[in-house]
Amino acid sequence: MKMTSWPKILCGNWKMNLIASEAIELSKGLIPLSEKAKKSMIWVAPTFTSISAVQNVLKDTTIKVGAQNIHWESTGAFTGEISHQMLRELCVEFVIVGHSERRQIFGETNEMISKRLKKALENNFYGILCIGETEIERREGATEDIIESQLESCLYNLDMNEYQSLVIAYEPVWAIGTGNVASLDQIESAHKFIRKKLEKLTKDALPPIIYGGSVTPDNFESIISTPEVHGALVGGASLDIQKFTELSQIIESN
Repeated sequence: MKMTSWPKILCGNWKMNLIASEAIELSKGLIPLSEKAKKSMIWVAPTFTSISAVQNVLKDTTIKVGAQNIHWESTGAFTGEISHQMLRELCVEFVIVGHSERRQIFGETNEMISKRLKKALENNFYGILCIGETEIERREGATEDIIESQLESCLYNLDMNEYQSLVIAYEPVWAIGTGNVASLDQIESAHKFIRKKLEKLTKDALPPIIYGGSVTPDNFESIISTPEVHGALVGGASLDIQKFTELSQIIESN
C-alpha cells in the first residue's frame, strides 16, 4: 500500500451531504472518470453512513473511498466517533484528519489531530492532514508560523515509513467554502514552505502537497499548474458530477 511516487490526486470531500441513495447516484457518475484517469488518482470521502453504499458502486474501479475522520482508540465510550476497525470493515483506504471545520467548529486540537493521524497511518490507511491559517492569521503575517506549528505538532510522532502514506492538504481557512481562492503566489509560497519543513522531518518519502479552498473548474487549471501543487481536496465542486468531471479532465491534461 505504500507509495513512493505519487500521481496527482483529486480528492472529493463530500462533508455532511448526500444520503446513501444520492451518494450512489453520484458514485455511478464517477465510474467513467476512473476509466479515463491515467495520470491521476481519484479519491472520495462520503459520510460514514454512505461509505458502504459507495464502496459497492466503486468496488471494481480504481477510485479510493475514504472517511472524513477516525478516532485514536480502537473501542470505548466515545459517542459519535468511529474506529480504525470499523473503517477497515468498510474497506476504507484513506482518512481525512485536521480539516479546518473540525478545528474551528468542533474544537479539535493539534494534539487530537496528531493522534487521529497516527492511528490512521499505523493501521495502513492513507492519511490526509489538513493545515492552514485563518484570515486574521494571514493578515497578521503569521501564516508560516501557523503552518509550522501545525506540521510539527501533528507529525512529531510519526515513524519514517509512515510518511510514505501521508498527504498534506494546504487549505487556507479563509478560502474554504467562501469563493475566495488564494492567489497563485500565495499557494506556491505556502506549498514551498511546507515542502521545506517536510524535508527536515523525513529523509526518504516526501509527501505530496495538495491544495484546497474554493476549487472550481474555472480556477483549477492555473492552480494545478502551479509549482509544488500535487492535486486538490475539493468540497462543493465534488458534489456536482459535471464540475468534478471537468476537474478530472483538467488534472489529466495538465
